[in-house]
Amino acid sequence: MRKYILLFAIILISIIAKAQNSKFYILNVAAVATESEAKLKSQEYTRKGYESSYLWIPDYASLSGAKFYSVYIGPFSTQYECEVATDKYKKQFPGSYGLLVSQDNKRVQINGIGKVTVTEKSTVKTVKLKFLKYEFGDLAHYIFKDIETGEEMEIKFDDNQTGYQTARDEIDRTCDDQGNCKMSGVDYMATLQYKLVDTYECCDESVKTGKKEKRWVLSKLNKL
Repeated sequence: MRKYILLFAIILISIIAKAQNSKFYILNVAAVATESEAKLKSQEYTRKGYESSYLWIPDYASLSGAKFYSVYIGPFSTQYECEVATDKYKKQFPGSYGLLVSQDNKRVQINGIGKVTVTEKSTVKTVKLKFLKYEFGDLAHYIFKDIETGEEMEIKFDDNQTGYQTARDEIDRTCDDQGNCKMSGVDYMATLQYKLVDTYECCDESVKTGKKEKRWVLSKLNKL
């Protein structure tokens, strides 16, 4: 009974920390795809005497954005406490590492006492519209190419966003009902922002899931 009370207290601390948008530190020991898996692993570690809980990675800007649940030891209120825990538990949890959990746009990874890596994360990038693709019975999908990396990505338009409607209308007018677009010789450049956005139920974008994820969002689109 005492162990379940402890588990409840740890989860409550995590919820409160999240609600207050505060910063805390964790020792990441596992990443799993479903909440049920995360809950089972966390309970397993708690039964073994560890303070453990879990979180949804896309909820926090400082984390990777991967669509997994992080199962962790902690939380810790200071970086040094997390550094000490990382050294203390590295034999029990090979491959584990500490992380700052916050809405800051930087990644802080801890691999032991004094072994801390801080990476500032870019939130803006410029991409070039490469082509449009159509799927049967669907609207246009806009495929952009990252100027620096060459990576191709599909960017979704937000109908409530201003700043690119004129350019979008121009692009759509070049396409016929079969999705053939005459865009040769015309370049469009877009500005993207990396931000936390709401997620929606599959096939029904009027129903929010209650979760958020980090995603590149179109903020501007201009014809060159």
